[in-house]
Amino acid sequence: MGLALAEAVCRTRALMGWKKVTGHRMRVDFPPHLHPWRVMRQIRASELRTGTVDIDDARLLSTVTT
Repeated sequence: MGLALAEAVCRTRALMGWKKVTGHRMRVDFPPHLHPWRVMRQIRASELRTGTVDIDDARLLSTVTT
């Protein structure tokens, strides 16, 4: 959804609280799964089979070899 971290944390906590109070069963997943998809999209489109992703202050390089 492209939320800022603080907003994502706030929404996740609200959802977890609702889940606990109501007893509803639901899977809540918070890890940043978007990064691998971004890099894989670049790798598939790249002639050199590489991609990068920025996470905080780091730029990570990913390569695929055959």
